[in-house]
Amino acid sequence: MFYSNNTIIHNLRCTVSPVGGLGSGKFRALFERELASLEQIEAIPWSAPQISGDTSLLPEGYGYQVDGITYDYNTRTYQVLFSIESQYLGDVSGYQTRVSELEATLTETNNHVNQLEDSLAEAQQEMQAVQEQVTELEGNLEVAQADVEQARENVAILAGKAVTDGTEARVLRMTIETAVISLPDDQAAQAPSLSQPWAVGEEVEPGDRRYYAPTGLLYKVREGQGHTTQESWTPDKTPAMWAVVDVTHAGTAEDPIPAAKGMDYVYGKYYSDPEDGKLYLCKRTGEEDGGTINLQYLPHELIGQYFEAVEA
Repeated sequence: MFYSNNTIIHNLRCTVSPVGGLGSGKFRALFERELASLEQIEAIPWSAPQISGDTSLLPEGYGYQVDGITYDYNTRTYQVLFSIESQYLGDVSGYQTRVSELEATLTETNNHVNQLEDSLAEAQQEMQAVQEQVTELEGNLEVAQADVEQARENVAILAGKAVTDGTEARVLRMTIETAVISLPDDQAAQAPSLSQPWAVGEEVEPGDRRYYAPTGLLYKVREGQGHTTQESWTPDKTPAMWAVVDVTHAGTAEDPIPAAKGMDYVYGKYYSDPEDGKLYLCKRTGEEDGGTINLQYLPHELIGQYFEAVEA
């Protein structure tokens, strides 16, 4: 043996030296014929060789490309010129499995994050809706408080002093209702809510007046129509029993009378229809202005018969 043969490449001893300097990435390996045959050298898997012994010259974990193999008869050695081709990672199946697991975990985490974001967005929407409801309730509360203050002021105006006792307020209301009974229609109609409110189960006689809050109107029992009030016989639905008392409007185009089913209409006066909001003149061929007619309909239902539409 003429060489150190301290490097073992794939179980074959050889001597390795750099070609062109250590940084060139090129090497020469001398295999003595007594230690290796050409077939064994060619069988070395140079793309990922097993290297042991003196490996100081060869970078670990790299594959190589054989640039040429020659035989020197004088030294009886095979000379292999090879260079670095690429770094190999060995068996990465375990790493690949772990990467797949991590990717699956990442996907699951992303899905969970998306679900949380959706839940957060939904919660924010619900919170906004609740906040809007709170704002609306606060607004309603302010309106209610203002109404209460207005009601207290109105009571104070009626009583001539502040009234805080409920019993005193009820007595005051009864006194007012009793006093209003003696007023004529034109005066009672000035403030319809001061009259006794309509209620179910009450005996009413012709001429009795009642205030019906849903319409804000004052009604009077017609002649011969005394009865016991019933839930389904509200004044606005029984014009044959109740006549609307409204003498607070002049009946002019500028101050029309609010129309209602069952009221006594006056020829020559103007009426505003509550259903379409339009203005109508009560007029019929052969009838003189000032005459009255009781109708169970609204003006827009009797155009051309008892009413003419007035252009705005």
